[in-house]
This record gives sequence, C-alpha cells and structure tokens, in this order.
Amino acid sequence: MPDVLCGLGGVVVVEVGDVSGSNQAATVGQAFQAVTVRATDSSVPANPVLGAAVSIQQTMFLPSNEESLENGGDSSSSHNAMKVILGASQQTIISDANGLVVFAPYNANLYRQMEIVATAAAGTTATLPFDFVQLPLLSPGTGASRGKERAPSA
Repeated sequence: MPDVLCGLGGVVVVEVGDVSGSNQAATVGQAFQAVTVRATDSSVPANPVLGAAVSIQQTMFLPSNEESLENGGDSSSSHNAMKVILGASQQTIISDANGLVVFAPYNANLYRQMEIVATAAAGTTATLPFDFVQLPLLSPGTGASRGKERAPSA
C-alpha cells in the first residue's frame, strides 16, 4: 500500500516507480550508473510529487551460494547458509519538482565481488527493490597476452 501525505489540496497517496538504472552489474573498480526513481501520486495519469521523502536502504553481501547444505543427521532436510553482510547504508532524499530522486549504488569502496540489495521507500509502505552485482576482475586466460613482448622466433 502506498504512503499517504497530507498537503494543501488534501491527502496525497505517494508511490515510487523505477525510471532508470535498476538491476545492474559492474566489475570491481567500475562505478555503477546512477539510479533514478520517481515519486508520484495515485491519480491516473500519475503526477510527480515534489518534496516526498524517499528512503534509500542498501545492504552489501558476499555473493550467495545457491547450493543447499545437507544436514548429516536427517536426510530429508537441508538449509541454505545465511548471507554474510559486508556493510549497509541508509539515506533520505527529497524528490524534486519532477518527483525524481537519484542515488548511486553503494559499495563502500570495497574492491571485491559482492551483491548489493537496495530499496527505495516512500514512508513505510511504498517500496521498490533493486539488485546490483559487483563482479570479480577477469584475469587473462591460459595463453592470453599479459602485456609482455615475446622473443623473436628464429
């Protein structure tokens, strides 16, 4: 259910929608693109809401291992290991005249492979999830050039 704000014209129901930048992947050391969300009211067509407080929450995790761990004592049960949290951030951004809020995925300058899960929320009910992946650096494959000159062949 969307958040409700009271303004001069009465009650405004605020919703958040994705504009650009959701669900990105970047390698370690590369910057993620900015993410833009829009705060709108519930009218049809929706109108942008100026001054909506949009809370951005981001949590960084070690990459998840999708394989289940078997319990040796009971062959019918298994469980997935819990994700390891590397860090988190929270900020509140006020929407502009076009209802837009822009934020950058946060990696705390950690140069490692990770998953970043973010949500944009207006109040306690209008939420929008995002997923970002920071991939490891690619190393040259076997036989690939590593930047060294080869000796001339005879």
